[in-house]
Amino acid sequence: IENFVLKNPPEFGGDTFVEMPELFLDYDREALRSGKLRLKLVRIDVAKVHVVENQDGQRNVDELQRHQTKPAPGKTPGPSREESANKNEPPFVFDGIDALDVTLGTVQFTSLKNPKQNYAQDLGIRHETFKNLKTDKDFQTAAALIALKAGAGLFLSGELNNPLTLLLG
Repeated sequence: IENFVLKNPPEFGGDTFVEMPELFLDYDREALRSGKLRLKLVRIDVAKVHVVENQDGQRNVDELQRHQTKPAPGKTPGPSREESANKNEPPFVFDGIDALDVTLGTVQFTSLKNPKQNYAQDLGIRHETFKNLKTDKDFQTAAALIALKAGAGLFLSGELNNPLTLLLG
């Protein structure tokens, strides 16, 4: 996927929400034939994420999450994940990522309610590469390292008092 852009709805200003120049997946065809999804390379480049708080204090990220969990109009919700897993096995078993290359650019926050809170910051994450990610713990470790590096950049720029707040909420 190249040059993906997701726009905010009008109640969140209508500007860009996510700008992603690239999402590249290279998968192992032989593993796929044997029912395993193994990715040789995942390259993700997110140039911009723009979090917007509207006049009512609602944030676009929360609204997006709410829409993801809501069934489509006219459709009844399907069985739970547990029920589906008991009836059918997934068609593929995730078998890991050999190399993950992450680039994260600017995070911007705009409050339509309180413009004094607005800020933009370049996270400074350029081609951070992680090898042999197989387990949830591997992914959590990679995410924590990226968050710490981004937090260190925000800390050094004065935007953040303590980089650990990125991890601890």
